[in-house]
Amino acid sequence: MGETYVTVTVKNPADRSRAWEGRFLVDTGAHETFVPRCHLEAIGIEPLGSSLYELADGSTSEFDTAQALLEFMGESVHGNVVFGDEGVEPLLGYLPSRRPA
Repeated sequence: MGETYVTVTVKNPADRSRAWEGRFLVDTGAHETFVPRCHLEAIGIEPLGSSLYELADGSTSEFDTAQALLEFMGESVHGNVVFGDEGVEPLLGYLPSRRPA
């Protein structure tokens, strides 16, 4: 089975004119969406907290988290985003179908 990618626009929910668009690997087994920190900071998204995550190799690591508006394939949803390390591949995790308020 091949990898699936989708173009995602990440928007600052406080100022939707500030956005970054990238190519994300779709991972329906992931519970969060990982975005390189530099892109989140560039559009003014600041961490709201942090969480401990178990990575694919079984190790654990703590990452900053925030909320963002994610647009892809004609859908817009609010979702948690994780501030990924420099060079991390953007990863689109599972997002419940929720429309922004």
